[in-house]
Amino acid sequence: MFDLIAVADGLNALALPIFGIGSLLASRLAVGPAARPAQQFFLAALALVTVATLRTVIQCELAWLTHMMTLMVMIVGAVVVPSHRISSDTV
Repeated sequence: MFDLIAVADGLNALALPIFGIGSLLASRLAVGPAARPAQQFFLAALALVTVATLRTVIQCELAWLTHMMTLMVMIVGAVVVPSHRISSDTV
């Protein structure tokens, strides 16, 4: 029988980075009318990851470095990674 607490802790360390980086990719790859909701979803995910990271750091949990790296990738990725929107300058 497996330990439910260990499984929940593992999901905490893996699910949040997948969720955060997935929302970043979705907001950067969305085009047309789907771009605006994807950006709003990314901002909500960024707020959720920030709160989860603060909680993890305050409680000195083991996944704090994983959450900090996820937050860093989301912030830097939002600035550095170009979106796939076609601007009027290139047409």
